[in-house]
Amino acid sequence: MEEYAEYCLAVTIHSVAPDLEDPPLNREPHDILGISPLNEPNLIYQQYLGQEAAVDKYIEMLRTVGQRIKQHPDPRVSNVSICAPGITPSLYVSGAIGYWMDRVLREAPDYVDIIIWDQYSKYMLEELASWADDVDEVQAIMSDLGEERPIGLSEFGIHGGIPTIQEFYGSSYSKLFVFGAMANSIGAGMAYPIYFTLFDPTNEPRMKGLITGSTSLPPFSDLPSYTRKPQFHAMEVMADICEGTIMEVSNPSDQLDVIGSTNGSWYRFGISNRYEADTNITLDLGRHTKGMIYRVDDDGRTLIGMGTFAHDLTLRLRPWSLYYIELEDWTDTKPPTIRVREELTVNVSEPFTLDASDSYDSLGIVNFTWTGVGEDRYGPIVTYTIDEVGTFTIDLTAWDAAGNNASASIR
Repeated sequence: MEEYAEYCLAVTIHSVAPDLEDPPLNREPHDILGISPLNEPNLIYQQYLGQEAAVDKYIEMLRTVGQRIKQHPDPRVSNVSICAPGITPSLYVSGAIGYWMDRVLREAPDYVDIIIWDQYSKYMLEELASWADDVDEVQAIMSDLGEERPIGLSEFGIHGGIPTIQEFYGSSYSKLFVFGAMANSIGAGMAYPIYFTLFDPTNEPRMKGLITGSTSLPPFSDLPSYTRKPQFHAMEVMADICEGTIMEVSNPSDQLDVIGSTNGSWYRFGISNRYEADTNITLDLGRHTKGMIYRVDDDGRTLIGMGTFAHDLTLRLRPWSLYYIELEDWTDTKPPTIRVREELTVNVSEPFTLDASDSYDSLGIVNFTWTGVGEDRYGPIVTYTIDEVGTFTIDLTAWDAAGNNASASIR
């Protein structure tokens, strides 16, 4: 145990304070989130000790390693976050996540800075919404204990994605699976989802990296060597969204996964439709925006639309599709353009029509008001009857959604 604690301390120093090594290393320190002293400890201990004894041993190890790091005189080392317990819930013992989290937070709270675990018990697109369940469970445990920690996934792995078929990598389904699992986890309050494998290991038959390795093993992936997989682009979308503050987004359908963020005047959204039917979604921002809409294809983003939007944006989503949206606050100061005939001659007591329906505005015209003769009239097309001989003026005012207005006079 002491030797292992020394090893963990050495790794920490190597990462954040290389000048303390002997001999000193002349390089910049690594920018790390923290260290996980022993990931997936239940897979190791449980095979030999059973769950209760395994947690006993893990807590002993966590205290030993934690004391060695937290008591180090250099603050670069002592301030490094410890990520624990890093278990794989429900894989070997039902209810493992609750039991491990409760005991670790009760018995070694000083050595748990970030709560983490691996997630390998959910494989299918149909299960994506339930990725938030474990986050909710851990938050409930912390609430009961009066503890509060950031939450993360220490190894965010994908195990498939096609409905009812496991272990399928490098496909559109894997892209949807990665996005949906992260969107639901982050939306529930997870702070640090970490995708563990960048490249396919050559000895890993499941081929779970974001980029293909030196070989391809169909059906897991038939992409060329060293090629970005579809799920790579889902991760890019998630990275852009997570630069901002995660916001609550209304999700009208259980076939959609949705996440959004704000960052200054910018709004970023990711939306996936993980079923075979088209569906609609409306993003109601309550403000005027301008921006771009991308479809996230298997080889990257494709711009499919851009423009200005008044208050909300409605999209129709294709089956098995992922979209990325960037919007910016926009103040419209341009008034509508009115198109109406401004001079005409009519016969006394015969009805005539005034038509301003060709008028336009970037946000849309929301009100037409006609005044000057008789009662006020509303709408783009109106009808009048004048019973006297003479010259008359009818005034038209048009307003857009931003409150800008323009006027015209008809004689």
